[in-house]
Formats: sequence, C-alpha cells, structure tokens
Amino acid sequence: MQTGNYAGFFTENSEALKSCHDPEKCAIALFNLSFLYCYSKSPYYDPQMGLKYIEDLVRGAPESVWAYQATVWRDNLYKNVKKKVKKHPAQGNSKAKETPGPQVEEPVRPEAPAESEAESDRGAMEERIRAQEETIDRLSRQLERSREIDIEIEKKERGLLYDSKPH
Repeated sequence: MQTGNYAGFFTENSEALKSCHDPEKCAIALFNLSFLYCYSKSPYYDPQMGLKYIEDLVRGAPESVWAYQATVWRDNLYKNVKKKVKKHPAQGNSKAKETPGPQVEEPVRPEAPAESEAESDRGAMEERIRAQEETIDRLSRQLERSREIDIEIEKKERGLLYDSKPH
C-alpha cells in the first residue's frame, strides 16, 4: 500500500487468505483486504466489499487485535453513514452521494440499523411536515373566518350609520 502497488497488495493478501491456517495470519489478510476496499484512493475502492471482509474478520477471529481495530473502523464507517443520512435526508432513491473518504453507500450487514435510523428520521420529518400542514390549514381557516367577520362588521357599521341618520 505504501508503494502504491495496490494490485500486488491485493494479490499477496488474497493468496494469504486462500492458504492461511494460522488465525492471526488470516485476520491480517482480512484486515488488509478490507482496508484495500475501504480506502478511497484505492483502485479497488468498494466499501461494501470492505465491510464484508471486516465482518468476516470479526466473526472469524473475534479475539484478534485486528478484529478489535476492524470493529472500531466499522463503527466509524457506520457513524459516517448515519451523519450523511441526517445531512441529506430523502434524496430520491440514492442512499448517499459520493464524497471523498471512506464512506459506505449501502452497508452490507448493518443495513438494517442504518436504514432503520434513516426510516425513523424520515418518519419524524414526515410527521413534522404533516403537523405543519395541519397548522397551516387551521390558520388559513381562522384567517378566512376572520375576514368574513370583518366583512360582516363592515356591513353592520354601514347599516348602523344609515339607520342612525334621521329620516
């Protein structure tokens, strides 16, 4: 990775993963591949694939130092997704816009929590909009009624002025 030889890094870690028997070496290969896929400058950039490798690492070697680091990394990726959803709620069918840095457009396993929160945020937003529309309708009706009352008062004032004149 430091030399920019992404293809070599990919090949080396893919082969290591295929032939590994030592859990620690497997964990390192999984971590490296997840990094390769989640690193935005990598030609292999594919956050969904990176998350698959992170999940495999966490499931396969949960006690590994690499699994701990991958868990922290995964959680940060999910927080970024949640922040992104809050900043850009309900933008058509797209889950997220492309921006630099490691971001996850459609999380692999934790899709439910991210979508759940997005759905919750969207539901809350729709409820606020609905409440605002009801308030606008109620105020519009009050304003219309107020205008009608003003017209009636004006008519009565004119009528009283005409009635108060001596004939």
